[in-house]
Parts: sequence; C-alpha cells; structure tokens
Amino acid sequence: MTGPIAARRMGRRLTAPFERGADTLPLGLSLFTSSQASVDTYDFTDHTARFDAAPQPRYVLATARDIDVDTTVRLDYDEPGAPSGFTVVTVPAGSVAGTSFLLEAPVSATARLTLLTMGTAPFDNRPELCWTLTVLLGNTAKLLWAVGAERDQLRGHAVRTFAQRHLPSAAGLSLDLIGHDLGVPRFPPQPYGFDAETVALYHLGDAAGAVPPVADLTAGFPGRAGFPGELAGTVQLGVAGRYGQAMGFREPGAAVRIRTTAAFDIGAEDGFTVECFVRPDPDADGPVLSRRPAPDGDGPGWVLRVGRFDGLDRNVRFVISDGTTVIDLCAEVSLPTDRFTHLAAGFDRLTGHVSLFVDGVVKDFRFRFPLGAVVTTADLLIGAAGGGFRGVVDEVRISSTARADFSPALGEDDEHYRRRLALFRRWTLPTPANLAAVLNELAGPIGSDPEAEGTLVVDDTNATLVRGTRLVHIRPKVLLPGESIDAAGRRGVAEATVVGSAAEEDTFDPALLLRYDNEDVDFDPPPVRALEPGERPPDPHLVQIGVAQCLDRLFALAGAATAPPGRLLISSAYDPRAADLRATGRAVLLGHSSLPLGRLAALAHRAGFDFVAFRAGAGRVYAATAPGDYFAIELTPAGTGPTDLDVGATATLSLRPAPPVDAFLRWLVVPADGGGRATLTPAGNPGSPHRTASLEATAAGRLIVKVDVVRGRHTVSATRSLRVGLTGLAEGGKITADGTTGVDSSVVDRPEAFFDPAFLADHDDPRVDYGSDAAHKVQPAVAELLDALLAELARRGTGGRLSVSLPSPVTPASRQGRQLLLRHSVLTPSGLAGPAFAVGFGHLEHQGTDLVVTQAPGQLVQVRGPEGIERGAVIELEEGDTVDLTAKPTTAALHDAGVTGQVPGAGPRLGWASGTFDNAAITLTSTTQPTSTLHAGSAGTAWVQAGYLVGGEPTPYTFRVRPRADLDTPATVITKDRFDLIMNILNVLHPVGVEVDTAAIRAHVVELQGDLSQVNPDFTYPKFRVRGPLPRQARGPADG
Repeated sequence: MTGPIAARRMGRRLTAPFERGADTLPLGLSLFTSSQASVDTYDFTDHTARFDAAPQPRYVLATARDIDVDTTVRLDYDEPGAPSGFTVVTVPAGSVAGTSFLLEAPVSATARLTLLTMGTAPFDNRPELCWTLTVLLGNTAKLLWAVGAERDQLRGHAVRTFAQRHLPSAAGLSLDLIGHDLGVPRFPPQPYGFDAETVALYHLGDAAGAVPPVADLTAGFPGRAGFPGELAGTVQLGVAGRYGQAMGFREPGAAVRIRTTAAFDIGAEDGFTVECFVRPDPDADGPVLSRRPAPDGDGPGWVLRVGRFDGLDRNVRFVISDGTTVIDLCAEVSLPTDRFTHLAAGFDRLTGHVSLFVDGVVKDFRFRFPLGAVVTTADLLIGAAGGGFRGVVDEVRISSTARADFSPALGEDDEHYRRRLALFRRWTLPTPANLAAVLNELAGPIGSDPEAEGTLVVDDTNATLVRGTRLVHIRPKVLLPGESIDAAGRRGVAEATVVGSAAEEDTFDPALLLRYDNEDVDFDPPPVRALEPGERPPDPHLVQIGVAQCLDRLFALAGAATAPPGRLLISSAYDPRAADLRATGRAVLLGHSSLPLGRLAALAHRAGFDFVAFRAGAGRVYAATAPGDYFAIELTPAGTGPTDLDVGATATLSLRPAPPVDAFLRWLVVPADGGGRATLTPAGNPGSPHRTASLEATAAGRLIVKVDVVRGRHTVSATRSLRVGLTGLAEGGKITADGTTGVDSSVVDRPEAFFDPAFLADHDDPRVDYGSDAAHKVQPAVAELLDALLAELARRGTGGRLSVSLPSPVTPASRQGRQLLLRHSVLTPSGLAGPAFAVGFGHLEHQGTDLVVTQAPGQLVQVRGPEGIERGAVIELEEGDTVDLTAKPTTAALHDAGVTGQVPGAGPRLGWASGTFDNAAITLTSTTQPTSTLHAGSAGTAWVQAGYLVGGEPTPYTFRVRPRADLDTPATVITKDRFDLIMNILNVLHPVGVEVDTAAIRAHVVELQGDLSQVNPDFTYPKFRVRGPLPRQARGPADG
C-alpha cells in the first residue's frame, strides 16, 4: 500500500473548524542499511504557524507490503535534554499492506524519530519501501485513526483478496482453486534433479552391495566425478523414505561418510545451502548433517542437528563457524515423528543472511558478517556419527548457491504452477513456431546462459515416405432376407437418403422411359387394374436408361454365376401406383431361375444399382438407381479402344431411348480442359427436331457433348464425355495427354517429387528391344504404360517390334526412368504417336526417327498381388476373401542399393497400412512383414498401402523437439523437473494424431539414462484433466 492511512484521507474532508484537530504529517524514509531506514528530518512549524497551537503528536507505523513472517520493528528517537529512546513494534505474519500500529513512544512535541530497524531484512534490502510513518497532530486525527485503522486493514485484505481472482497475482491455495477450475492440479513433490549449482546429491536409496555404497547423482553428469559415500556402522538400507527408499540411522556409529574435498568448502563470499529430509525418532538428539572435526566440538565447519534445545524436543539447530566466529541458529519448532520434514540452511550473498529453513519457511537468521571462509578437512557425515540422532534421512543435497525455493522437493512452486495454468487457460494453435515459442517461454532457456533465447527447437521436417497405394473394392457375397445395401456398401441405410423418392423427381415424364426387351430375360405380366383417366398402365419392360444399363451388366454377371446359365426375371418395373421408385421407372423387382435371391441381390449391387434390398416377404430383390440422365448419347460407329473416335473421323450422335416425337433437341459441344475439339452439325433443317447430329473430330483430347431435350415447358439434358484419338504427330510436334499442343515436357515434371534409382521397376518384355540395360529401368507408372501400349498395338493388329532406349545425353527425366525414346519396326514415329496417346502417356514429342515419351512422377512402390491384379487394377474381392500382397522393391533390395532408413546401418523398413471408406472393413495380418494377407470384411471401398521411410528424420505425423544445434552436446544438461514441464506442455499442445519425438531431449536428462520408468509419470501426462473434490483449504508442510 503506498497511499496515506485512512485518518489522513478522512481528515482532508473535514471543514476548516476541524482542520487543527485532524492535522497529520507523513514522514519520509531513506535507505540506511539492508535492514534500516533513516527518518527524514521533520518538524511541526507548519502546524504551529497555521493553527497557533502546539501539536499533540502520536506516531503511527503502517505496513506498505504484505508481511509474510513475524517481524519486529525498532524505532529510535531523540528527545532534547533527555537520553535517546526507542520503541519496538511486533508485526505478526500475515499482516496485509495498510495494517497500522500506534507507537507507545514518543509522545512529546519535541521528540524526533531518527531510525527504523527491521529484525529481518526484506528480500530486496529496501526497508524504506516496507513501511510508512505518519504523525497524528490532534485529537480528531487520533479519533479518525481509531475508527479508520480497521478500514485500512480491510482495504488491504480486499485488495489482496480481489487479486487472488486473477492468475498473475494469485498465490498459494488461490492458485490451487484456479487450477481446480481448470482441472489442472499441481505437480506432486518430486526428488531433486541435477543443476549446475548442485555440488553433491544423495537420494539414499542405494541397495545392499551397491557400488559405490552411496551414490552421488552428480557423477552421472558431464564433467563431474561425484563424491560417493561409504557406509559406517549399522545403517538401515531400504527404509521407506520421502521418495522411494531412504536410510535409517538408529545405532550410535551409523553414518554415511563422504571423504573431504575442497568442493565442500565455503568461501568468504560464497553462497551455500545444505538440506535434507528427516523423520526423527522420538528420542532423536544429535547431528543429522555435519562437516566439522568434532560435530559437538569447536573448530571450523558446520552442523545441522535435531535435539532438545530451548525446552523443545526435536528442535532444529544449525551451527557454522570459521574457527573464530560462530553463528548459531535455532528453529524453535518440534519436528513430528510420523512424517518427513525438510530442513535447510544456507547463506544468501544478496541479503547477507545465514538462514535456517523448516519446510521451506525461514525460522531463524543472522547476518553472516564477520564470519569468514569455512574451510576444514573434516569429512561430510550423514546420520548419527557417534551422536544421539535416531531416525531416517532422505534426499541430501549440498549446493554452491543460496536456495530459498525448494521445489520440486516441496512440490511445485507458485511461479512454476502459474506458468502452467497460463498455458491451460489459453488456446494456442499448435504450429511448430507456436510450440517452440511456448516451450522457450515456459520451460526457460537450457544450457549455461540464462539469457539465451530459442534454446529449444521444434523440428517438423519428416523423413520421406515413399509409398504405393491400391484401392480395394469389397463386394457383398450375399444379402440376407430383409437386408439392404447402397452403392458404398453401407447396410441398413434408408432408401430415401440414398436414391431419393419418386415425389422429388419433378422432371419425370413416362414418355422418357426406355422399353427394355431382352429375349433371354423373363418378364412377369403386369397387374390387371382399372386405370384412372390419363393414367399409364404398369409395364415391367419400361425403365429409365440408368436401370437398363445396370440390367445389362446384371444379365452378364448372373449368366456367368451358374452353369448352365439360368434366366433373369423382371417381376415389376414402371408402375405409377407403386410406393417406391418403380413409380418413376428407377427401380425393378427381380428374380432368377437358378440363383438364390441373396446372391442375386449381391450381383445387383455389383452391377451398379445404387440401392438393393432383399424383400423376403415378396420373394424378390428390389434394385434402384440414383437420379440421372433420362437419355444416353450413343455414338455410331462406337469406339472400341481407349478413344471414342480419331481426329478427322465423323460419327453420328443419337439418343437412347428415342425422344418423344414432339420433343425438340439442342446439341452442343463443351470443350474440356486440354485440346479436344470437334465440329457438331445437327441433322435436319433449321427449326427441325434435330433428333440426331453429326460430330467431326478436329483435335485430339477430351471434350463433352451435351443435348437438351425440350418437350413442352420441360427441358431435360444428357451429357457424354468423349476422348478424341491422335492419328499422327508431325516432326517436332508436341502434345500432352489432355491434347494440349506445343508445350515442353517440363509440364509433367514435379521437381519436389522424391526419387531414388533403387525404386525403379525392371521392365522386361520379349516383344520389346531394349537399347541398353538402363532402358529396362523405368518408374512403375511407365512400366504400366508400356504394357498398355503393347496391348493396344496388339488390339489394332499392328505387327513388328517396339524398341525402347534412353535419350543421349541423359536428361533429368530419363535419369528418373520417366522419359524414353520409342521406335517401331512397322510404324513411323508419327504413326506410333496414335497408340501412345491413346494409352495415356503424359507427353509426346516427335524427334526425327524417335517418339519421345515422358511421364509425370508416379508411385515408386508397387503393391503386388496374385496374377491378374498385380498392376494398375483395383483389387476386387468379395466379403470373406483373402489375398496375399507383397511390395516391390523389397527391403533387402533397398538396403543393397544403399538407401538409408530410420535405424542407422539398416535399410528402410517396410510398413503396411490400410484404411476404409464408410462401412467397409479390411484387416492386414502384418504391418511389417514382406507378405501381408488382406482379409476382406464388410462391403465397400478400402485402400491398402505399402511404404518405406527413407532417411533418419522423424516419421510422418511426428515432430521432434530437440536442443538448438550448438547446445546438442554432452555438456548440456536438462533437469528432470524441467523435462517434466516440457513434456506436460507438449502433452497439452501437440496436435491430435501427431506424435512427439523427444529422444533428443531425453538424452540430456541424466536421471532417465538407463531407466525409462520415469519418462511417463501420470502427473505429467494426464490421460484427461483431473476432476474431483476441491483442494484442501489448508496446506501442511508435507504438501510442500
């Protein structure tokens, strides 16, 4: 509190007649020493001059800060003609800023305060900022202080209480309550870890026969040899300790002796701290820790002991001496015997205090001066050592710095906890940059430079995943009575959600239906009924064109399913009174003379019906299609190969079914991406129905033909995509797969694509002449296109042989197996361009006697199966089928080729993966073996993938947290508590589905080397935020 006390504020509001009695005078304070402030010179002449009366002073001391420990304040004053005097005020711990105390003396108008002395120096050595002094000069001012002092105190409490609502100013149990609201409790107390100021650290959990008998944890750190201890007398090992196991000292000679070393000496200006946990027996009376020639004698050294002092059993005492000056501190507390208590003693150069702590609270202190260096040749002793101490000791630490914060041994401190809660209270987009910023902000710098920035790096550069993927279509083997399935393989889906309803089809016209006639298909007679005026009769022959196309495929599938083939039955099709899609001709009821209905339903699904149901009650299979075009555009003559017609060819376009006689047709060509072009001429004179059209192809590539059928006020459309083939390529001509001409082959390059020659496939076909061994090595996609080219040449009846060679000089694309020179013994390069364009090579160029073909980078890993599905095709399976899959190249081949993987010295490891869409289900018997068996579960579409991770970087969906490159050396140490904080941050912020690789961080945490049991403590990696009862409203010493 920096404002005036309430008496002064209230006095300012009084009117003139009351000013004399309400007058006050604030006094100034100036720094004198670390615990003393001088009172600035003052007098009362202004009061006397204004009111012509002598003052009647009383002095008020008020706190300007919250007081955490019991504090005594001495105020010295001078009285003219009399000896100097002083008065002492005891300020209890917990007094808030604004609490005021009336001084008993002085009360004379001639006395003057001169000096304020604190019994305990403040943490910043600024006593003048801790207090205010005010002189009450009249009786009204004294009355106002009497009625307003509690207001000042309550105001301080209010300020402090309101501050607890906000994270930056909350402390102690208030922080715990904020953490409870967030479901984030404090970290529990943990054993100490190593830091640079730790001279020696003994967990005292050593087992019998261990070497050394008592280990110093610092020995595991770079550049440290440690100071191991030896057992003397009968020391109890494996006793239950504060953390795990500890050592018991219950015999007079029991001790741990650590040989003397200069590292334990304390320089004249050096900070130091000695500490441990102790659980004394009821009769304990002796040294716990000591380094003195005789713990109970004189001489340089120090002793931390428990015994009977000042009338208290198990009181704590710390004595330190340089051989001349002795400092003796006493805690004035009696230690409990049923739990561990933390004891510490140390010197802080900033305050000049030698302090004694019990459970982290200062219980006594002295100024160190004139104590000098504490140097002795005595050994460091833990335990009785011939004294009367009896009890258990755990977690002994000797430090070369003053410590006042004993976390994590006493639990997570407020500042550490506050930083974690700040993380949980805000949402942070987990980008690598944001993660790195949060880690460096909350976990602080690592390494020896406390001002260093960016010491932790988040690296999301992943190893290259080289993979190959195949789609898997799983077909139903049979449908059960009452079961339905949609095109995606989902069973039990409502029909309306898949294919809609008849009521939604507002463009339907019965005149647009196709009459399906097939002499090998049976039709039930339509039901006999009395027709309403204008009602069309039901007809099992009438269907929409999409249904007719599915029926054609079903007829072929059903015919191949039995020997001899049975007959397909269409029981019902268009029926205007049907409650389903038969009302618009988009559904049929089916039967079969020899196939079970469940199997027929499965075949109907395979034939392309979008919804199939086994209607057991009707003894029929119901099959429907989704809304589509009412007409199919047919080409005469029809194309028989990969293209529909070639450049220069003319074809007639017509509709199936034939449009109504009163319909008018509008034909048009819509160019697609690329170079496909054609001229369309409708048949008939202008104004005629144009029932057909003539299409003349003028440029190779893809195009779309569209027709609008107008009947009355309704218009329906139909489209068809056509691919125009190439008939020749002039010298120097260039063309891409979509028909774009005159562009360089670089349009199919992808510079970012990974390539390694070890992944090239070996194409070896007896129909091909290869110009060199290197011409056999091509990318898998190129190998598939070469096979397709050979098949297309055979389909066209072209004799002769194909020659394959590499360009000279070698180009980047040919080095990657994506560019070849093709020749043919019968065809010219221009003639060979036609079939090469038809099968889909990405880029063609006519160079002299060669046709240069270039393909875009494709999958480098091949997923191979049995004969017939090993290349290119989707893997077609039925529910319950299995198939063995292999990957090419193999792991052994890649290793032999020198391709590196995640494990140094080994090649990339094969990994199998799979996934499904909708309700499809597949399983793989292995994710790492060369051969993995795929089991087809439920129907639908799935995929299977074989992949190799190339290089030593993190795997995909993984990022690595590591020290900055210049800090990633054995000399850099990360403490265990800081590691826990880093991991807690990563647990909160890492993106869902992303793995965090912290191996580079763990390598710098000595406690984790050879013992990974502490890598994953529950308090650091909560599986969910902790919800439960409110935290305790009071914290005991055992809680930290």
